Amino acid sequence: ILNRVKPDNSGAAFLMKHIFGFSNEDFHSCIHRSGLGAKNSNCLNHYLLGLLKSLIRNAQHCHYKKLLLRHCPLPTYEQYSKDDKGSTSEVVEERFSLIEREQVRPQFDPIECDARYQQVVSFIWASTRSIVPSDLLGDSCNWRALRSNISKFVGLRRYESFSLSQCTHGLETSRYSFLSKVRLSDCFCCKVANGVGNCKFAKKGIKISNDVKITLQNHIFQNWIYWFFSSIVVPIISSCFYVTERQS
Repeated sequence: ILNRVKPDNSGAAFLMKHIFGFSNEDFHSCIHRSGLGAKNSNCLNHYLLGLLKSLIRNAQHCHYKKLLLRHCPLPTYEQYSKDDKGSTSEVVEERFSLIEREQVRPQFDPIECDARYQQVVSFIWASTRSIVPSDLLGDSCNWRALRSNISKFVGLRRYESFSLSQCTHGLETSRYSFLSKVRLSDCFCCKVANGVGNCKFAKKGIKISNDVKITLQNHIFQNWIYWFFSSIVVPIISSCFYVTERQS
């Protein structure tokens, strides 16, 4: 989806609805009612609008091939000769594109041009760091937890599943700056959860209770992490690697 939308207001609004389920009508009403831009607004909608435009732009200009060759370098002929017994890792991520095949000598077996488990995790993390704005990744503590969760995800065997709670394990909502925007503001008018966050709160100036705020934060946070894994991590893996379970 990141390659199908433009890094403008319309594209970011479409992506916001896809990730968080925000209503297009509420979103555009919010924009028309306030002239503030994303950078100087306390509105969650406007703030996310700027972050998602950066996300789209970064994804479309990311040098995936350079990152792939840096973190998962192709073996030299000497390395290939010495490592004829194969990998000792239980889960091997094998990659070999038509472009990369030209860089390897003909006597190389494409199946043997594999990447170690740790290299795959390193590449995925480097790619996500290049794509996702830092505000959407949280602070350094959340980075460590998120990378650990990515590592566990990459290590899954066939038929094993990975739950949302495993995706969010160790992550703290308080360490995501964009979630601090979940509060009463001049244009916080999107209905994020059923019966919560309705436009009447902003219009009447009614303060959102702490319980409602926590509910909204958790809802937005879980939607974001689910989308991060399903629409960023998974496509990176599927487009750059052949995932196998070969043991040797």
